[in-house]
Amino acid sequence: TVKEYNITLIAEEFQKSRALVSTVKHIADKLKIKHLFCDPNPEERKNIEIPSREKIKSTLNIKSPVYEGSIENNRIEKEQKKYHPIREDFWFNQIKKYTDGAIIFICGQDHIISFESLLISNKCKTKVLESYLG
Repeated sequence: TVKEYNITLIAEEFQKSRALVSTVKHIADKLKIKHLFCDPNPEERKNIEIPSREKIKSTLNIKSPVYEGSIENNRIEKEQKKYHPIREDFWFNQIKKYTDGAIIFICGQDHIISFESLLISNKCKTKVLESYLG
């Protein structure tokens, strides 16, 4: 894919501060292509007013442990989705100086349509290569 599309940057929805191991960065390094972690770190999230998961949990008055698939987890995820446009704008600001080249951006499935729309509205040509991996 990198050769086929002449990719100059591989970017991902991931925080550098949380990246103990990044397969994506490893691949970019191996291919000698620029790599970017694009998700805001905790300080940047605070500055752009994206609450942490714990803050959302507290705001929703959820005191018990939260398990995947639970009603409480679904409530938290629904609230987190309200901040997706802010995160996606942040990602775009990370990559916009590279948009004259071909970029692969790896993000979660929840962002594909909305992030693609943001790119298109900023006059970027886009192509979704995969909408689900796993």
